[in-house]
Amino acid sequence: MDTGVTGIAMEHNLGLMGLTVDDIDLVVFSHGHNDHTGGLSRVKGRILAHPDMLLERCLTPKPGVSYDLTSPAPDPARHQIEYHREPVKLAPGVMTTGEVPRIHEWEELKVFRITRDGQDEEDHVRDDQGIVINTDKGLVVIQGCSHAGIINTIEAAKKVTGVDEVYCAIGGFHLIGPAEKKIDRTIGEFKRLDVKKVIPIHCSGFEAIKQVSLQMPDRFEYCTVGCEMEF
Repeated sequence: MDTGVTGIAMEHNLGLMGLTVDDIDLVVFSHGHNDHTGGLSRVKGRILAHPDMLLERCLTPKPGVSYDLTSPAPDPARHQIEYHREPVKLAPGVMTTGEVPRIHEWEELKVFRITRDGQDEEDHVRDDQGIVINTDKGLVVIQGCSHAGIINTIEAAKKVTGVDEVYCAIGGFHLIGPAEKKIDRTIGEFKRLDVKKVIPIHCSGFEAIKQVSLQMPDRFEYCTVGCEMEF
C-alpha cells in the first residue's frame, strides 16, 4: 500500500526484510497525492488506483499558498494500472474499501484543489480509500491519510465486509494542523465504535498521537517504522 515520496525508504525497508520490489504482487494506492505515489517509478506490475489518481492537484492551506501534490505518470511498459471506484478483493479476507461515503461531514478538511476537465475546483479527495483485513479478532483497517475521515472509513469497512467488530485502526488520520480541533471528537467516535487498538501514524500529528495515548491508554499503540504487528 503506497510507495512514499520517492520509494527509497520502501526499497530500503524491503531489503531489511530480505525482499525486493520484484516480490511485490500488487500495489494499492490509498489516494493520488505524491507523498504516497511518488515512488511509482520504483515498482512495476499490477497497480490498483482510483480514476482521480493522476489528476493535477494541490494543497492550499491558506490564501496565496499552494503545494503541488500531483502524482507522477505511470509507465505503460512497467505498470498495469487498474482504476476502480468500488471495493476490490485483494486476497481471501482482504479488500479495499473503494470510495468512502462521507457520512460524518465534520471529518472533511477543505484545503485541497484539483483540476478536472481543465477546471480548478475544490478537491474532496474522493479517491481516498483504505484496506480492510478480516481477522479472527475483528476488522483491521489500514489507512494512508484518511482524507475521507477515519471514522467514515471504519464505517465503510464495516459495510463492505458485513462485519461489525473492529479490532484495529492504523494509519494516517489527518488530525494535524487545522484538523487538531477534530481530535477529541474522533477519539469519542473510536470509543463509540469500540475499536480495540488505535495506532495513529503519518499525518495524524503529534497532538493526536498524544491525546489518543492519554484518552485511550489501554487501546493506544505507539508505532514507528520497523514495527511488526501480527493479527
